[in-house]
Amino acid sequence: MSIIRDTLLLQKRELERNLKEKYVERKVKFHINDDMIRIIIGPRRAGKSFFAIHALNKISESHFGYVNFDDEKLVEVKDYDDIINTINSVYNNPGSILFDEIQNLEKWELFVNRLQRQGYRLIITGSNSKLLSAELATHLTGRHLQITIFPFSFKEFLDVENKELTEGEIKEKLHSYITYGGYPEPTVKKINIKDYLSTLLDSTIYKDIIKRHKIRNPQAIEDLVFYLLSNISNEFSYNTLSKVTKCKSVHTIEKYLGYLEEAFIFFRVKAFSFKAKEQITRNKK
Repeated sequence: MSIIRDTLLLQKRELERNLKEKYVERKVKFHINDDMIRIIIGPRRAGKSFFAIHALNKISESHFGYVNFDDEKLVEVKDYDDIINTINSVYNNPGSILFDEIQNLEKWELFVNRLQRQGYRLIITGSNSKLLSAELATHLTGRHLQITIFPFSFKEFLDVENKELTEGEIKEKLHSYITYGGYPEPTVKKINIKDYLSTLLDSTIYKDIIKRHKIRNPQAIEDLVFYLLSNISNEFSYNTLSKVTKCKSVHTIEKYLGYLEEAFIFFRVKAFSFKAKEQITRNKK
C-alpha cells in the first residue's frame, strides 16, 4: 500500500504542475453529467491526458482522482482494491476518476465495470484502439462513450501562438505543420521536433507492439515501419512487405500491420471502387 500511495502522491504533484502549464483548448465536446464511462483514445502523446485533466478541472464542482498506469509499480499490483482505497485517501473520496493508459492493467475492463456499478464516474484513456474497443464491446456495451484525440488540427496548431498571424506567417506555419505534424508538446514547448518524433516512434513500437504482443522478431517490425515510412501513400502488397521484412508468412505481415494501426502509427486506405470485391482485393496504401 505504501508503494501505491507514494506513486499516486508523485502523480498528483505532476497533475498539479500540468494544470498550471499552457493549454490549447481542443475542439472536442466533453461532459460528465451522466453515469456513462468516457473513453479517450488516440496516439501516444497526442494530448489525451492533458485534454482530460483540463476538461475535468474546468467543470464546476468537479472533484476527481487521477492514476497513470504507465508505471510498472502500479501494473504489478494484484489487489485492485488497494488502488481504489489509496485514491480515496489521496484525493479525499473523489466522485470522478481519470485512469490514464489503462490498457496496461491486466483485466482492466472488469475492474472498470465494477467501479462503474459502484457509482464512480470514470474517464479512461488508452493508446491502443482495438484493445479498448474490443474489450469494451464485450463488457461495457451501451455504457460508454468514445472520444478520439489526435495531435493538433491546423486550427489548434495556430492557436498556440495566441495572436493574429499574417498571411505569410500562416503559410510558414502550414509548411511546418505538413512536415512535422501537430504533436502538442514540441509545438507548445518549442523543443526539437525531429528528436521528439524519433523517440516517440521508438517508444510506441516497443511499448504498444513489441512488448504487448510479445513479438519474437522485433527487427521485422522495425524493417516494416522503415519501409512504410519511406513509401507513404504508395500502394503495397502483402507479398512485397513479406520479402522486405524477410517474414515467411503473409499472415504475419497482416498481423503486424494490424498492430501498427492499433497503435495509431499507420492507417491502411482501400482503393476506391464502387464494387466491394475490388476494394477488398486490390492493393492498399
